[in-house]
Amino acid sequence: MIEKPKVLLIGKPSNLGNSLIKTLSDNGYAVEVVIGETKIKNMKTVNDYRYIIWFTSSINKSVLNEIKTRTLLIIPYRQFSSTREILSEPNVTAVYIGDIWDSVQLNSITKEITKVLFSFGNGRQEIIISKDTKPTKPVKRVNQRRISLFGALAFFGLFLLPYFIFIISLPGFYLAYREARNGNLNSSQNILGIDSALLNLSNQAFSLYEKVPVVGGIFDPMIKLSIAAVRVTKLGQEGIDAVRISKDLVIKVLGKEVYSPSAFTNDLVLDLDDIYNQTILLRGDVATLPAWQQRIISGYVPETEVEDVISKLNWSRSFARQLPSILGEGSPQSYLLLLQNNMELRATGGFIGSFAIVNMDGGRLTDINVSDVYSADGQLKGHVEPPAPIKNYLGQAGWYLRDSNWDPDFPSSATKAEWFLEKEIGTSVSGVIAVDLEVAKSILKVTGPIKLADYNLTVDDSNLYERTQAEVENDFFPGSSQKSGFLTELTRELLNRVADSQQDEELAYFKSLYNNFQEKHIQVFLHNKDAQKFMSALGYDGAVVEPSCDGNCYADWMGIVDSNIGVNKSNLFIKRDVQLGVSFSAGSITRNLTINYENTATPALGDKARYKTYTRVLVPVDAVIQRGGVVSYGQVSPVQIDRQDLEGRSEIGILLELMPGEKKSIQLNWSTVGNLDFNSKGEYHLYIRKQAGTLADPIAIEIGTLDKYNTSLSQDLFRTVSW
Repeated sequence: MIEKPKVLLIGKPSNLGNSLIKTLSDNGYAVEVVIGETKIKNMKTVNDYRYIIWFTSSINKSVLNEIKTRTLLIIPYRQFSSTREILSEPNVTAVYIGDIWDSVQLNSITKEITKVLFSFGNGRQEIIISKDTKPTKPVKRVNQRRISLFGALAFFGLFLLPYFIFIISLPGFYLAYREARNGNLNSSQNILGIDSALLNLSNQAFSLYEKVPVVGGIFDPMIKLSIAAVRVTKLGQEGIDAVRISKDLVIKVLGKEVYSPSAFTNDLVLDLDDIYNQTILLRGDVATLPAWQQRIISGYVPETEVEDVISKLNWSRSFARQLPSILGEGSPQSYLLLLQNNMELRATGGFIGSFAIVNMDGGRLTDINVSDVYSADGQLKGHVEPPAPIKNYLGQAGWYLRDSNWDPDFPSSATKAEWFLEKEIGTSVSGVIAVDLEVAKSILKVTGPIKLADYNLTVDDSNLYERTQAEVENDFFPGSSQKSGFLTELTRELLNRVADSQQDEELAYFKSLYNNFQEKHIQVFLHNKDAQKFMSALGYDGAVVEPSCDGNCYADWMGIVDSNIGVNKSNLFIKRDVQLGVSFSAGSITRNLTINYENTATPALGDKARYKTYTRVLVPVDAVIQRGGVVSYGQVSPVQIDRQDLEGRSEIGILLELMPGEKKSIQLNWSTVGNLDFNSKGEYHLYIRKQAGTLADPIAIEIGTLDKYNTSLSQDLFRTVSW
């Protein structure tokens, strides 16, 4: 006797299940029924069945991965969005059905499922048999020769209704964005909630119309688009939740209330996890849209930006998990805060005139005291040989904490600063944070003027530099505490104002913080490796990086680093702009760089405002320097060019002095090997690194005959030219 082929049915048989059992039995199959996933795991012969039919509303991936037999998943259509993205097995076909109401529909759906089962093809399939079924009713036939005008208009109106609902939801995205930017997070979230309801209503209407024979297929693109739009509203709402939690966390860190950082950050981690997952699903939703819709979306949000956001969200999740440890939960942490004066510009942002040790314990900032760097430097025992330019041009025989930030790569300078700190005052830290004057100015723009009671002084964003210089420089003598005392009170008052911020100020602080990170007025180096990867991924670590690309592509880069070695604050008067020309020839790429300087100080200030800078141009390590010079009063003078080759880069150094009222330019020309084929599709990528501590220097770029671009270097610049 020939054994009948076996079919395994998983799940409690319903009317549809019983109908399938009967149909399969009539076709010569032996049907066995198993209720529950636990029994499947214990069945060693599960892969001996010809087919498996599994009734489920959720998918157990671990069980599904073990099944190699051709499997038909019968899933309620209401689970369509939550299940389809995670189906990837090639032996699986998913059939989505609605509710079954009567025997006519039951027989029809049974036949369709049986047809799918018997025509099982290779590769994953996704089939929608019925989204929403209702009892069949006798149709009264009306013999009518013409449709009234009113009926035609009504039909046309119903046809357009879901489009109208979808369109009226679109302004809500802009309104929600505007409200969020203005700090009205509750209003923004409410608008997104209304948008979500409208889009769901639109989707339901489109889904209903899709069932219309012949013409129903034209609504499928709008169904997909509305699903993607609903996901955007959800992302917006969850993003607002994450901002709220982050805002509250800052207040907790700066406040006096004892709390559990882990318990507090768990919600943030969950929000970021969901935002990350929803963003990936949204990318998948967009990929299913028609090509013309994808082109429109990519015009506003390029695919490379989406990938960048997903990458940053992934690192943000990892960083959020490390926050309790960073904030001193379980073990107190200390961090070195470098207060860099960018009016005396140095490689990582400014001269280190003062520093502070920031102590974190149990998630709270427990102590911060500012110290004069000269007091610490006076305690260094022994001699440390400085870099050659510090010795030759600055005239310093030894190397100290105040000049430790000579390397433009902040992680390298931060490591050196930690070393000096430990050698000078015996203090070890878990990381280094560098800030310059722009950070304090941006806070004061939000808070308005603040009163320093002990100094009977009012400070605002317009007089910060002058007031600070007057207090810390006048009558200063080595060993005095006037500088550290003033800066400590100023720092604490600024932090107190942030902690006590009003609702309308909170988003302004976050925008200010974001801009300061983007513009490198804040740089961070942490010993916590996972947290530091986040800082690096977002470009907040101040590192010097060398880009790369593959194929018929060239990744070019450069950076300009000024170091004021005139022992004054003359950067207050300096204007700088940049011109870069790139030209291509057979097998090589040539750059012509001009850096224009103007000292706007009044000549009456004389040497007090003289700008003496050791300017370094960072270029690829294989660059061949062809010429360099200084232009003064229209005459080009050759100058001494220093070159230091480091891992991944070369530094070309030129000394320049500029008296008040003078204008001078540095010119540098270099080339590298670059085998680009302009007869086939290719790209030229240009990355210009912004120096920390600088503002928005104007820059003009000309890339052969392909591109001309004028902008300001307020943050790192990335430019891509394609052909």
